[in-house]
Amino acid sequence: MAAFQILLAIMLVGGGILLFKHGQNEPPAEEDRDRDDSFLHEFLYGPAGHERVRGLVGGIVLILMGIGVVTYTLFGN
Repeated sequence: MAAFQILLAIMLVGGGILLFKHGQNEPPAEEDRDRDDSFLHEFLYGPAGHERVRGLVGGIVLILMGIGVVTYTLFGN
């Protein structure tokens, strides 16, 4: 069971790092305001700069979840 939890933690941290890197590559709000998108696009994907924030915050959350799994595996059992 511990091996599965460690594997899960590695996948969470790896996915979090990739998502964080993706968020860093997205344009910031200042550059993203120049786009001319429809109301539907803004409704579905959020305002300017939202994709960058979503990637950065999502990456941090996944990394913290992976650290939590490792902590639980080592000290919770």
